[in-house]
Amino acid sequence: MVHARVAAVFAELAPGDVQLIPVEVDGQSEPYVLLNITRVVKCIDDEASDEVHYWEPGDDRPDKTGQYRSVIGMRIDPSKVGDARVFRTWGWSPAIIISEEVKQALERMGATGAKFVAGRPCATPCTSRPRGVRGGTTSGWEARRRPRRQRCERSCRT
Repeated sequence: MVHARVAAVFAELAPGDVQLIPVEVDGQSEPYVLLNITRVVKCIDDEASDEVHYWEPGDDRPDKTGQYRSVIGMRIDPSKVGDARVFRTWGWSPAIIISEEVKQALERMGATGAKFVAGRPCATPCTSRPRGVRGGTTSGWEARRRPRRQRCERSCRT
């Protein structure tokens, strides 16, 4: 749920990516809107992400088989995003991705309550993290793992 001023930013910059539903909030005289992110993009980069796990047929969740069970240090493939400015990642719904343009508009208006996590790597590769090698898998649904990355001295993740 967001204030109507925040909703206006999404309506202007990402009208095809969201659904805005006016709501009444008890004890509030100002207008609020339920912000529903409707666009879903299959763009998680398994190789660039630190660690990904999939739901497997043996996990007793057939409705989730093949979807992400856990994503740590998520990275996306920008070439798969297209014109989306606001979206959820396919198979991993906790993540909401917004474009830099939407982020800057929200910051300019002084929106509060949002936490922005930078998704861009450093311009130069760090040498302080180990280069992990993914182990072989016996099934397409098996967890893909590699050693956790360490933060470099510039507090980035590349």
